[in-house]
Amino acid sequence: MESLGMKKILILQPNNDQSVAIAKYLQKYSDQYYIVGGWDEDTPIPKRLPYYDEMIVVNSDREQISKNYDLVVPTGAKSTYREVTQRGTIQIGNIKYDKANLIVFDKVKTLEIVSGIGVPVPATYSNLEEVPEYPVFYKQDFERGGGARGVLKDKTELSKISDKNGLIYQEFINSPFTYGVAFLAHEGRMLTSFIQKELLSYPRPGGSGVALTTVDDPKLIEYAERIIRRLNFSGWGLVEFKYCPKRDDYVFMEVNAKFWASIELAFMNNSTFLKELFDIDYTAPKIPSVIFMDRLTKYGVVEYVQTTLKYKDFYKLNSLKSISRLPLGCLRGIKRDLTGLKEKMA
Repeated sequence: MESLGMKKILILQPNNDQSVAIAKYLQKYSDQYYIVGGWDEDTPIPKRLPYYDEMIVVNSDREQISKNYDLVVPTGAKSTYREVTQRGTIQIGNIKYDKANLIVFDKVKTLEIVSGIGVPVPATYSNLEEVPEYPVFYKQDFERGGGARGVLKDKTELSKISDKNGLIYQEFINSPFTYGVAFLAHEGRMLTSFIQKELLSYPRPGGSGVALTTVDDPKLIEYAERIIRRLNFSGWGLVEFKYCPKRDDYVFMEVNAKFWASIELAFMNNSTFLKELFDIDYTAPKIPSVIFMDRLTKYGVVEYVQTTLKYKDFYKLNSLKSISRLPLGCLRGIKRDLTGLKEKMA
């Protein structure tokens, strides 16, 4: 129940992993927020989501929304782009998110900018006819949230993609891990940072982190600072890299100019994020390595067990949620195995 003096906060796209993580830490470590989940019109609303005090449908009158809430927090790409386009800037706590950041939603333009400051980028092509070798990674040329991304082993696999419009094709960086430099920045100056290493993602190429750990690497920080400085970035985000064995160097992949799916790991290990954004003094012990158990279920029961054993010392997040999702994950795993078997026999 809303109490007098509490700040009323509206979290957009409230079922996103990052949204639930933000709501969780507001609920657990602060008593100043009344937390509302804001759903788009024509979207089915669950009766309840953990950590939220209320659920509403958000109409198109953004000015009225701003008047009714002390804080409006867009989390995913869709809500971030929409809110910033309409409002110009967003202020969350001490951090201002500037409209100029939206340039990084254009993946091709961002690659051009980053290559111009001496940070390695993957060879990128606008159509498959230009691709000199396979496998090749594909993704959207403009960030719309979700969307097609993955790896093509050869040109014939393009038929598996339902929507081929607006794709770019990139050199496949043959290494298993993805590195993300999470940051807060003001006018091109990084205020704080945190590096996560994705040991397992879902989907495997280009997906959200499943098993992650923290690392300390000055080269990644240097590259991220260079990019943020060149963009004159103000706000929050995650700069992603892959390590390239051919170059013996990190290769820039993209800037996610939004709250990212694994933000909880940053909250656990760098209290500045919570302090600067939500005025929360987080003092719990750091937890450097985690498995998001609910994401792990998507691989099916066999990999669920194997990964849990492989990273047995990692902190397990969302374990109860994962148990309820495991039967569906098991069915997905069986379907995936059968599809792979058919392809081998073909």
